[in-house]
Amino acid sequence: MDYLVAYLCIFFACFPYIKLSFLNTDTDIQLYAFILCLLFLILYAFKKKNIKISKDLFNYEIYCLILNIFLLMSGVYYIISDRFLAFRSHFSYVTILVLPIAFFFVFREISLKNIARVLFASYIIYIVIGVIQLVTPDFLVNLLNRATNEGGRGSISLANEPTYFSIQLILISLMLLLIDYEKYKFVMIVDLLVSLAIAQTMNGFVFSVCFFCVFTNWQKKDLRFIALYVSLAIGLMYFAIMLYIRFSPNSRFAFLFTNMVRYPNLIIEMDSSFRSRIVNFTRQIEEFIKNYMMPNGIYGSYISMLSGLLYEIGILSFPIFYFIIKVCKSRKRYLIIILILSLSSLNLTNPTFNMLLGFLFFKSNNERLEDVSLLEKL
Repeated sequence: MDYLVAYLCIFFACFPYIKLSFLNTDTDIQLYAFILCLLFLILYAFKKKNIKISKDLFNYEIYCLILNIFLLMSGVYYIISDRFLAFRSHFSYVTILVLPIAFFFVFREISLKNIARVLFASYIIYIVIGVIQLVTPDFLVNLLNRATNEGGRGSISLANEPTYFSIQLILISLMLLLIDYEKYKFVMIVDLLVSLAIAQTMNGFVFSVCFFCVFTNWQKKDLRFIALYVSLAIGLMYFAIMLYIRFSPNSRFAFLFTNMVRYPNLIIEMDSSFRSRIVNFTRQIEEFIKNYMMPNGIYGSYISMLSGLLYEIGILSFPIFYFIIKVCKSRKRYLIIILILSLSSLNLTNPTFNMLLGFLFFKSNNERLEDVSLLEKL
């Protein structure tokens, strides 16, 4: 039973935006991964007599527990008059308490080989559905609570908008590379192509370029791989650009690239999505500084994880970044790309991100062998 729940945890974490008719929370990211992770933790606690956990994860969980208690005691539900909206806004901080530790134990129970199969199958599903939506834009969008695929935008696949389609692929790719870099390094090129030709998103393209540059081993032995896939990528990009400019001149894809060539200095001004993220980020950082790094209150309306955390809970968010930095100590590339994603589209509530965080705790603990008994600690 616990193995089935563990696999379902991974599946719904990879597809956090799909909804089931009998349980729809009227939010972009659904609660299925959270509910399943809670169920898995209960089953795991009954199964294991002496649960062991890494020191870093234990300290992280204690911090998250104290943070949630503080937020409740400080009157988070009175900041926003709508109680449901207040709960939804606070839910981000409950998520980071439950999901990382659940996936830490999930990765202990399931072999990495089987986890890689589920992750790669999810990766392929995203791409296949995205390709189909280029021809049939409404394909499977009824599974989503909010589908932003109108106005000539690219495919959203099983995310709620094109940018998050690219973000989901990058997060899954990060875990695949953590399992077997040599086997799955081709996904870096695939992510780049998908952001351009299928999702057609400037944000996704920028993140995919950063992902490729940070994670490619720029060594002599890898030059053949780089030359082969970059040549293939350039060829496919040129082919896709010509097709879209010829047959769909009003599409977002054609708009971005024709204007990128003609007016590269104005591309940020012309892309409203890219521009709005920059405006929101700078506004929240400015409010964080004006308030002397003190919490401004939980509103749940931020786009950037980094600026949103600094704006909402101020200096209390510093330990979150400390634990992320610590768990990525031997994997600085992961730290760099997480920080880059957190500047714009990465959401703290995203189960895929929390699964990656749990995976990083798991890998870091295996390297240092710092297991401690949870019962002894408590």
